[in-house]
Amino acid sequence: MKRVPSFATKRTDSVVFAEQPRDRLETKLIIIMVGLPARGKSYISKKLKRWMNWMGIHTRVFNVGNARRSTTQEPQDSSFFNPNDARYSNIRELIALDVLNELLYWLRVEGSVGIHDATNSTRKRRETLLKHLENEPDTNVLFIESLCTDNDVIETNIRMKAKSPDYIAMDPTVARKDFIARLANYEQSYQEIDETDKIPYVKVINVGERIIANRVKGYLESQIVFYLMNIHISPRNIYLVLHGENEYNVQGRMGGDSPLTERGKAFSQHLVTFFKNEFGLNEENGAQKVKSERKKVEVWTSMLGSAVQTAKFFRDSKFKVFKTRNLNALDTGYLTGYTESEVEDHFFEEYKNLLKDPFAYRFPSGESYLDVIDRAKTLIIELERIRQDVVIISHKSVMRVVYAYFMEIPPQQIPYLDIPRQTVIKLTPSPHGCEELRVHINEQQTNVQNSMVRLGNVVGVYTAEVLFSLHYESIIGEELHVLTSWGDSDDTQKEFSFREEDHRMIWSPGHFWQLRAMVPLLRNSITLLRYNYQMKNSITGLVRYETEGQRTLYLPPLTQPCSASILLKDSWDVIVHRDLTAEVFEKSSSSSIGAEI
Repeated sequence: MKRVPSFATKRTDSVVFAEQPRDRLETKLIIIMVGLPARGKSYISKKLKRWMNWMGIHTRVFNVGNARRSTTQEPQDSSFFNPNDARYSNIRELIALDVLNELLYWLRVEGSVGIHDATNSTRKRRETLLKHLENEPDTNVLFIESLCTDNDVIETNIRMKAKSPDYIAMDPTVARKDFIARLANYEQSYQEIDETDKIPYVKVINVGERIIANRVKGYLESQIVFYLMNIHISPRNIYLVLHGENEYNVQGRMGGDSPLTERGKAFSQHLVTFFKNEFGLNEENGAQKVKSERKKVEVWTSMLGSAVQTAKFFRDSKFKVFKTRNLNALDTGYLTGYTESEVEDHFFEEYKNLLKDPFAYRFPSGESYLDVIDRAKTLIIELERIRQDVVIISHKSVMRVVYAYFMEIPPQQIPYLDIPRQTVIKLTPSPHGCEELRVHINEQQTNVQNSMVRLGNVVGVYTAEVLFSLHYESIIGEELHVLTSWGDSDDTQKEFSFREEDHRMIWSPGHFWQLRAMVPLLRNSITLLRYNYQMKNSITGLVRYETEGQRTLYLPPLTQPCSASILLKDSWDVIVHRDLTAEVFEKSSSSSIGAEI
């Protein structure tokens, strides 16, 4: 057995646990968005929220449009936004101030950065907001104005706005006409920010094409400017691949840089074949260039041997391989090479601390997940900047961190994320979120696939993620209905229907399909979540429910259509009601936390 090192097992908490980022900064920041409708304000707000929360800075978006829809009974067609109607103008100003007050209360209680997402299109409105903040202690303000001169982007945004909650159940042609009339009302009174305003501001032109900054002070504000300089809405894919199986993986040992097994080497060959097909690079097919019109595909790997070996067959004229230390696995320090059971036997205090907080736990003379996030910051900026497809071959800890950023997973959940081996995770960022497709690389063939589509977040104070995962023996030509609902009203019921011809799905016998839906949870209340799926043929399935507390419930394989309900309480206790043959059991999410990172 591996020799026990002589490092002191009695480490203080300040050494054992990495210092958490200050999710409540001493000086708070209020970001006030400015811009005409359909100019990307909400897109920028959500990007900033995702990025700062990923870094541990507690950030929340306060959308004035949502407040308007929920607080006033006035008709809200284009006439409501007429700047010459004093009564409607007064209502809009009051709602904007109410939202600002809600933002301020949240900052005082728990937050660090609040984003006031509204048009704020006149100097009068902006001066009113600033005056309201004059006596707010330890609070900085930054205005971010989103301007857009790209007609194609504006037209796309208008089409999306015509499908917004303001136009539910309305004829698309009528909705579009009304929104254009609303836009014309805003254009009548819109006043751009300029240097005469004497306020700290950033102008974002065409979603990152050009940035103008004025009077920007402070470290976080400067980092925000740098982040905004790198974002864009150009389509591209990011492929995450866990390195091939190595000897330590087989033995269940932590960290290290052991060589690939024969299975791992075979995977590396299958992997390059898959990507040649994916990018249309097979010479026998007569393709001479990548689908994305790039001559070479960039492949990023860590500096460690298992990742470099996995990328071995990418080293030809069709790919360009880059190695970076930022993709190296979490360093397990003196515990490298130990199995989890050996750590439990010989270093029980360390093992107990690892289970206590696997996110903040720092391995002796090693790293924590917080450290991995810190060195991944430049990696994320580069992934935001690039406008082309990229393949990343790395290790489970780094894959979890990168995946959590794009899929907006809370940092505390990162150590529990499932990153399967021999699987390509294809992430497709878009202005409305990030879609995910999982492709399993079979040892015999490279076209057996697991497909996953992630839906956007549903507005709510708290959310639970529901993951539907079904395995199909035969589905060609059939249709799947997944019905989810929450709360006590049927108005909250949502139905997702996918057919064979749906371009987001890949149907084939033996495939897996997964759907994730974000469901709002309200504190001090009980939410009933119902789900069911129906198929003409027999299916086998797995339904998993996860909360922020990492509790997981599984339904075993089913042989007939099934429905079930889960009661969610504010304490995150779960009561399950069973129908038909479904039996539910609870599985601990804390087992084998450190087995592979």
